[in-house]
Amino acid sequence: MTKIPKISVCTITYGHEKYISQCIDGVLMQEGNFELEFIISSDNSPDNTKQIIEDYINNHPKGSCIKFIDRKENVGIMPNFYETINTSTGDYVAICDGDDFWTDKSKLQKQLNFLEKNQKYILVGHNVEIFDNETLDVLDSSFPFKKIETISENFIYQKNYIPALSIMFRNVHKLPSWILDCSIGDYPLILYYSQFGKIGFMNDVMASYRKNTGYHSTVAKVKQIEMQEFSLKVVLAKSELSKQQKELLNYQLLQMNINNSSFFNSIEKTFNANINYKLKLKLILNKLL
Repeated sequence: MTKIPKISVCTITYGHEKYISQCIDGVLMQEGNFELEFIISSDNSPDNTKQIIEDYINNHPKGSCIKFIDRKENVGIMPNFYETINTSTGDYVAICDGDDFWTDKSKLQKQLNFLEKNQKYILVGHNVEIFDNETLDVLDSSFPFKKIETISENFIYQKNYIPALSIMFRNVHKLPSWILDCSIGDYPLILYYSQFGKIGFMNDVMASYRKNTGYHSTVAKVKQIEMQEFSLKVVLAKSELSKQQKELLNYQLLQMNINNSSFFNSIEKTFNANINYKLKLKLILNKLL
């Protein structure tokens, strides 16, 4: 008899009473040949999020698959993220924050098929529609390229195009505790898992990401960049990366750092950076152009 894999969907939520129903509906509408474990962790949310979740558990036909973690004290985004994912028991793990939602009822099955067919891949993401939560206008998609199924190591370490709500990965390595030192969770998670296998990408648009909601929408752009820089430095210091991977992450950090610098200041920082001469030349040419 063929084993039916279990997929754990992890959702962290805080102050999402306006959005959590759409998030839950997107998960519970999933169809496919798998068992579902749906972990929702509310970080002592001050609104009616808890009541909405409990209503689904008690009244939805698939409510029994929901495992509700109702925190009595606020632990913060990163501890909630870390603990919720490491609580999962499925063979595979997917992520969807409480203010995002999935739009394709076959999303999980499509990603499961990809990972089952391609054993060398540890993680797969997909394209996502980005829309303004205030105007409801569709602004963009998360991935600017077409017809790509493999994201190279070089690509992953230079920029992240894989949104958290699109991720599915093999649950063969628990998140390390150093993730708690990061300011953001999704990109360090992808970088961590990329050490254990290839990263795949599906161009299907299967979810929607709300812009102008959630914690990061309340943080100034400069602060967001600082949070990403800090998190990448943690990854560099704590994870076991190859020399090439470290160079590419340092390249990304330097690129962030010189974006608002003068030309001569940028040249000085580039020449002093711990990256190879080809990457230095690339940065200088980008600055000139």
